[in-house]
Amino acid sequence: MRGELAHYSWSRGYLVYPSEAQALHNTLLLDVRADSLELNLHKGKHTRSVDVTVEHPSLSDSFPTSLEEQSSAVCQISLPRGPAYSRISIHAIGDFVSTTYVVHILRIGEDVTVSMSSPLMVRSERSPASRSFQEERRLSFQLSNPLWYVPDINMAANSTVQLAWRPAVLAPVRQDLRGALMPHVGKSCLCTDVPGFGRCAVEEALRVGEGEEMPSLCVFQEETMSEVHPLKSESSIAGNESDFLQWLQNVTVSGKSVSLLASPEGRDVDMETAIPFSVVNTSEATTSIESIFQVSLPAKFLTGEGTRIIASFTEDRTDVEVTDIPVMIVPYPPPVTLHFHSSAGEAFLLPDWSTTSDQNYVFCGGKSNSMSLLRTNMSDVRFFAQRLQGEGGLNCNRATEREEWLELKAVRKNESCKGQCPHYSTRGEGYDVRVVRSPEACLEEAMKLKNMSAVVMILRNMVTKHSPCYNDFGLWDFALSLEHTGDWEKSVEHLLREMDPNKMYQDETPLQAAAAKGDVAAMRLLLLDERIRKEVDKQNSKNETALMRASDSCHLKAVQLLIEHGAQVNLSRDKRKNRAEERLKCETGPTALVSMLASDYRQVKSCNGGGGDGAQMSKVMKVLEDNGTTLNTSICDYRGWLLQVAFSHYDPRLLKIVLDAGASPQDAVKPFVSSIKKSTKKPGFARFLGEAAALLLHAKVDPNDQYQQGTPLSWAARYCRVEVVRNLLVPPTVLKNETRSLAEKQLRMGCSKTNKSASSAIARLLEDGVKGSES
Repeated sequence: MRGELAHYSWSRGYLVYPSEAQALHNTLLLDVRADSLELNLHKGKHTRSVDVTVEHPSLSDSFPTSLEEQSSAVCQISLPRGPAYSRISIHAIGDFVSTTYVVHILRIGEDVTVSMSSPLMVRSERSPASRSFQEERRLSFQLSNPLWYVPDINMAANSTVQLAWRPAVLAPVRQDLRGALMPHVGKSCLCTDVPGFGRCAVEEALRVGEGEEMPSLCVFQEETMSEVHPLKSESSIAGNESDFLQWLQNVTVSGKSVSLLASPEGRDVDMETAIPFSVVNTSEATTSIESIFQVSLPAKFLTGEGTRIIASFTEDRTDVEVTDIPVMIVPYPPPVTLHFHSSAGEAFLLPDWSTTSDQNYVFCGGKSNSMSLLRTNMSDVRFFAQRLQGEGGLNCNRATEREEWLELKAVRKNESCKGQCPHYSTRGEGYDVRVVRSPEACLEEAMKLKNMSAVVMILRNMVTKHSPCYNDFGLWDFALSLEHTGDWEKSVEHLLREMDPNKMYQDETPLQAAAAKGDVAAMRLLLLDERIRKEVDKQNSKNETALMRASDSCHLKAVQLLIEHGAQVNLSRDKRKNRAEERLKCETGPTALVSMLASDYRQVKSCNGGGGDGAQMSKVMKVLEDNGTTLNTSICDYRGWLLQVAFSHYDPRLLKIVLDAGASPQDAVKPFVSSIKKSTKKPGFARFLGEAAALLLHAKVDPNDQYQQGTPLSWAARYCRVEVVRNLLVPPTVLKNETRSLAEKQLRMGCSKTNKSASSAIARLLEDGVKGSES
């Protein structure tokens, strides 16, 4: 009455020997990714119960499972993933005798290589004889190095991408075995690293025992077999009906598939656009276990960052895991990386090498000016960096120092190629990386990157005291343009120590530049320097002072600060070359106040509280007036000119300011009449004329006064200025009969012919005006 199994089977893997009742030992080949499987059991006639025990190196205890009542059952078994051997014991318990079946589970790893073949561009008879670029990589190498740095290949021609798969049974695994085709175990993977290809054919991590502190080992194999020759005969254990090879070979049964998600020129990709690989039989041997997949397409389809190979290698249909293999063609050699020798001190590169992939850099800082401090590395040992070094002209120190330059070109070593190495295009014009060392190149780059701390280091280490470098690059303008955070104050203080703070750059001093921007924080810092305080009224080539620059933009606090430090409010500048200032009948140009009023402040954002209201301008004007400025100085009476400016800008506020300052109302009649005669449809013009009429009437201008064979009133009637006529006839105006007659005559000559409604309105106003005068 022996306990036996009638039959058993597994949901995954390959059972090497038939599962008969007498097969007490068997072997199951299982993919290293598998972490669960089902055992289907059919008990024998005299079997009372079945116990199943799982043993694995990473499990501290065995896990028994008992099956008693059922004649058949499914047992769910969980196993840690990985290369480790495990054992499952099935105990068939009978009434008198029990039978133990032992299934040895050997894991199957995978040896995958990716290869590429592309035709080269034929540029001369000296092109390589092979006419093609070919390279193969281990999968592990490709996953960590997804970029293919290719020579001068034909991007429009078809390139062939191949993926080769070989299984590797990871058993027996022992430390004392030797041979590239045998799996080994050690604390690390001890394979030979082949440049550009990779190391081990198979590398699998193995953790022994449970817990994070348990040692991690590596199961590895340097090479794998492409063919297997099993003993198949009637006397062999497997028998001549074994389908082991077919199980490994058959793509359909094994479920292996490969496709390419191509991303030409960075376009978006998805699985619907996947390009399937075809299966290639490179060997006629029936014992081959190698599967090769291949696709051909133009190389340009492999240039996008999203390009990748999607591969499924499992031997089981039930395993849906895939391997995502990024791959991207770069039509250049590997990049040259730079670093400094330890003796380089404070030397640095701009831009920062670690954050950019530029081709042009500047070598800054450091006490030595030798390019020998700059060292190179290549990520691919099959290449080296060829150096070409030279000097340029004198640098901005203008002494004996010359600009240095270094050009680096990545070149493939001849011994790494079969025959002549192909030609690689350079990333720049004849070089892959170019480095320049000179103070001006460093300052220009640091300022472009808005890196003030780098500027200070360059000045400290590369620029001689009182060097022209300080004044050639607009350092003050740059410093004042930065956010006032971090070490900004220390940087400005460094410039104050090393530079003449009153020297002009682009025709302005640092104080003038800060005043023009309203940068009060910078102005306060600058005015701590006695040299600047002594020349607070320093003028540029146009005789403009810092106060004028601040007031032109209505920077109230800047104006107040400058006046507190002694800035004179009635200094005048040169006339500017514009139509308005050319009409100024004075030897000199405007003062700060006059310049601000004449600048059409309504168009300057900082002069207005909103909607061109001139609120900030009014505040600046009051501060200037409180400190003694006027529109009529000992040098020039600006009021008449400002009346003209008010009419040219259609600015009633300026007109009132000038009239209130004592300007002669009669001086305003000429520009007033000229404005009435203008033919313009500019927004606000008609309203301005109406407001101007009211202001002039308030300033005692008599609408009956003759001007150019007419009166302001008659000219307004002729040109259909209804609002002007209405505002000029406001009491206490007395309309004379001769003025009315002249206005009606002008009305008939002009407005009545062009605008009937305006003409009627003006006629009524004139009639009402006469009645009002009579009453």
